[in-house]
Amino acid sequence: MPWPDFAKGVVQSKNLRLRSLDLHLPSGGRAFSRKSSGPFNKMLPQVVDLTLSAHWPYTVGWAREAFVGPKLQRLTLLGHSKFREEDHSFLLHEDGDESLSLSNQWGPVITVILEENATTLTYISIGSSLCLDIAINADVTFPALHTLSFLDVDFYTDQERFSSLMKPFACCRNIHTLQLDNCREIPESFSRWFDFEKGLWPAVKKLSMKQAGTFLGPGDDVYDGLEDVTREKMEEPDEDDGYWTSRSRIVLETNCEAKGIELESKWGSFGFC
Repeated sequence: MPWPDFAKGVVQSKNLRLRSLDLHLPSGGRAFSRKSSGPFNKMLPQVVDLTLSAHWPYTVGWAREAFVGPKLQRLTLLGHSKFREEDHSFLLHEDGDESLSLSNQWGPVITVILEENATTLTYISIGSSLCLDIAINADVTFPALHTLSFLDVDFYTDQERFSSLMKPFACCRNIHTLQLDNCREIPESFSRWFDFEKGLWPAVKKLSMKQAGTFLGPGDDVYDGLEDVTREKMEEPDEDDGYWTSRSRIVLETNCEAKGIELESKWGSFGFC
């Protein structure tokens, strides 16, 4: 059944109360027509928990009409990297134009959804490296948000876009759980975001960075216990691998301890630096 028909059925049903919706559609399909945004918008007031897959054929124009008015509480964005790696075909315009691809629509569309639901969202989970293309307006706040999660995201050590992505959330007064689990190449400057003087992440009580890569080095017992000649023989780390130096890791650990933040890291350690 085409999903617009499903949406109309939900709207017309007197007994069905749809609270959670997972739009996990097959890849390679055509983009949703603007006509289908209306039925979706009428169905949405019942939905408070929405999951969008990488294969959902959305466009910015469709999203602006589909998400106006009703407010979500939980938003889960599934990963896109697997979609690219499997070489799935791009989505198509109604006229068959292959110029519309998820890689250039994903960020702007998710920005629209986040901004439209900013006042009511309590939970956001993002599993796509395309999140670096999200550009939230500076005046948008998330007053109800308590959990922000990034899972299996590659940040490519892109400090500028990483900062642009995180800044709207860093001043939130109610975020108590921040997760960057199994994420790669997190910019090392993130360690200083938890400095008291910056005043960021004021309510965070738990920071999870499971499997974040780091090198052992100055400040680590195993390194400090080595003789100078042994340290000098240690191979210099590859600058492109995204692993943090021991100095940045220790800065983060120190800042979290000073702010009373529980840091769950389970660092993936490699070599020395």
